[in-house]
Amino acid sequence: MENESKRFTAFSTPQGQYIWNVLPMGLANAPQIFQRKMDNLFKIILSSCIELQDHIVEKIRNFPDVLKDKKHLQSFLGVVNFAGIFIKDLAKYRKDFRPLLKETESSKWKWEEIHTQRVRELKQVCSNLPNLLYHKTRMNWWSIQMPMTIDGQQCS
Repeated sequence: MENESKRFTAFSTPQGQYIWNVLPMGLANAPQIFQRKMDNLFKIILSSCIELQDHIVEKIRNFPDVLKDKKHLQSFLGVVNFAGIFIKDLAKYRKDFRPLLKETESSKWKWEEIHTQRVRELKQVCSNLPNLLYHKTRMNWWSIQMPMTIDGQQCS
């Protein structure tokens, strides 16, 4: 809490008059202040990022719909996995590729229409990803610290 704001939190008890050094009910009851602080904090980080989405999506789009062998499938899935955290139900799309990835010398590579369909679906999903950001400078790790209370007692 800013020093000039502390005087507005003054209250009296039989033991004397007190002011709060932190927000009395925590940041949960002060969402505007919390959001402003977070915006200011992350503005520094987000302003030093570059956008990689076009690069990733373009690479995924350039893959053929029919992959010719296990190595090409692994390459395709590797690029998709890079953006996998942003793809809802990624496992649903990948499950049909598992038998192909378990291919051994004795089993033959057998690409089917369902595999082509899954590749097309993954390409479509990846084309609609949110902006992906990659940090372009080396910065120290950030630590966000907030006061914590247990039974009204502030912890260090």
